[in-house]
Amino acid sequence: MFKGYLYIRSKGFQLSVFLFIWAGFFLISQFLQLALIRQLYNVPAEDMADFLSSALLKHPDFMMFFNALFTLLAFGVPAFLFAYLAHPRPAGYLGLQPIRNLKQWPWILMLVVGMIPVLMTIGGYINTLNLGETAHELQQVRESQINAYLKDVGGWELLRNVLCLAVLPAFCEEALFRGVIQKFAFSYTKSISWTIVISALSFALMHMSVYDFLPIFLAGLLLAWVYQQTACLWLNIVVHFLFNGSQLVIAFYAARNESFSQAGQHAVYLVIATLACLLLLWLALVKLYHLRTPFTKRWGVEEPEKL
Repeated sequence: MFKGYLYIRSKGFQLSVFLFIWAGFFLISQFLQLALIRQLYNVPAEDMADFLSSALLKHPDFMMFFNALFTLLAFGVPAFLFAYLAHPRPAGYLGLQPIRNLKQWPWILMLVVGMIPVLMTIGGYINTLNLGETAHELQQVRESQINAYLKDVGGWELLRNVLCLAVLPAFCEEALFRGVIQKFAFSYTKSISWTIVISALSFALMHMSVYDFLPIFLAGLLLAWVYQQTACLWLNIVVHFLFNGSQLVIAFYAARNESFSQAGQHAVYLVIATLACLLLLWLALVKLYHLRTPFTKRWGVEEPEKL
């Protein structure tokens, strides 16, 4: 469609365009939030901060809708728009292409089975630490938001939560952090190790949580590593979706079954389960490495390989 796609330009120019697109849609999402609040709830500008601090508890459906809209505008749209401008095949540019080795599938599923309990255990331990009053207050707000989404949840609400908090983030966040940012990171560093770290770090920082930073960073490392080994964003989307979705389902049943919610409080069982899951995780990583179908050396934002 274009006479010259962005991939023929310098990586610095491409990065400037990408940041401009991302910042623009991020600001649009914030403007839409304020506009919708004023339109629906007649909140004056001077009361906006108070409304936002309590909106989730009073209007969880609205906040769920806005969070989904934010995910789409801040992550999904910038990634796909940039890919559309960068390459004649935007889906392939983002890594949305067929799986090259079907033998990777069972090990991807085993990786998810192993990573979920391990990262949840790490997150639970970090929540017991004192990381400062500000971090604690931010974590309380985050936990109150999660509890608001899970409060009085039925079958429809659970499905809504899975769609908005698992399916949409998996698709949009992977497109941005792995499909675009990871490609930029490799173009600048030419190092797979640094590429994975940069992708994971940006992923963790964007979630803006002190207590959850390490689990999210570790999850980002795994996701970035999977993308480098498989060159297929669909597998990343599956891992991301199963990770988020499993946490929602676990929280759903934990809120309704006291024995289920207390299962993780037995130290001996928790240690045994964590060690078993670490073994599964290690085995999955080893197998995926041996079955790897990595990118070629031309992978990057400047004159990428033919898709």
